[in-house]
Amino acid sequence: MLLCANRNQLANAIVLASLLLLLNGKALGEPENLMEETWNSGWSFHLDNDFLALLNEDQQYTGGASVELSGRRAREWDFSADPLLAWIDRLTGMERRMASGDDDMRHSMILGLAAFTPEDIESPQPILDDHPYGSLVLFGNTRQSVDPSRNVAYRSSLVLGLLGTNLAESLQDFFHDLVDTQKAQGWDNQISDGGELTGRYEVSRHQLIQSTPLSENRRLESRWKINASAGYVTQVGVGATARWGKFDEQWFRFDPAPGEYVAYGAPATKPQSPSANREWFFWTSLEASLRLYNALLQGQFRDSAVTFSRGELRELITEASVGVTAELFSTGLRGEFSISYRTSEIKESLADDALWGQISLTRSF
Repeated sequence: MLLCANRNQLANAIVLASLLLLLNGKALGEPENLMEETWNSGWSFHLDNDFLALLNEDQQYTGGASVELSGRRAREWDFSADPLLAWIDRLTGMERRMASGDDDMRHSMILGLAAFTPEDIESPQPILDDHPYGSLVLFGNTRQSVDPSRNVAYRSSLVLGLLGTNLAESLQDFFHDLVDTQKAQGWDNQISDGGELTGRYEVSRHQLIQSTPLSENRRLESRWKINASAGYVTQVGVGATARWGKFDEQWFRFDPAPGEYVAYGAPATKPQSPSANREWFFWTSLEASLRLYNALLQGQFRDSAVTFSRGELRELITEASVGVTAELFSTGLRGEFSISYRTSEIKESLADDALWGQISLTRSF
């Protein structure tokens, strides 16, 4: 039964995370096929914050940041999680499915942080009817393979992390000092305060629906995806994306809002046929997820001041995003601004639906 709401299954994810600290990357075996991939194919930086959505209050997902490095280095560095991800892919059968594509597999590595607060950040006492304080420091790897004959892409990701550290509080205090706003007083009540290992494994299938030329320099493109994950967030979901503008025909290079809370997704790759005219496009996405477990609301093994039971949470979560992406200054550097909306997961609480903005930079080589 695929329910990480049963915490024994979450324990399995944590055991796998611990193995990475004990095993040398090569001990789990190299991938069966050597990848035709450059050492450094690009990088991405993402910054999320509710302030970017013109909100003056912290609540639910208040912000996060991540750096993603793409290329063969993400697979071969000694501290890479890719060997462990490849091992799990073999256990689940995902590696066999990904190997069916004609395209070489691409890799990326992410380091990120996400933070959550209730609406009332002035009280140092536990707030029992709002989103708990929470923080997640994460590190992980992503693998992607494309089958161009069927316009299908497969992707798997493994994220290892720590809940309940003081890093989010320190960074939030720094940011609030910059904008001269009230500091949060209740971080001692965060989920797994003091630190706790966690992890998440995700697989997804992406399918191009259409890519239609509208004029010499304009295209309309749509696609859909299905995904499933087990770990600190356990869910199954489906989503659709559409974009319009001038962009490279390699549809799998772009994936809006691909991660849970902190963006991670398609490894950066060079455009198929770079043009003197810079890329730009508008896009929108819609996702629906059947969520079975969320450690940032339900906690894990360590006692937390505020947690919610499965019955107090909604199972169906929807999210919508709109954004604009444009190539900046030189070929290969893209900037993006988007606003995302997500329905509240808590049935009866002070927590409103979440709204936040994101700024991203991506450089491809």
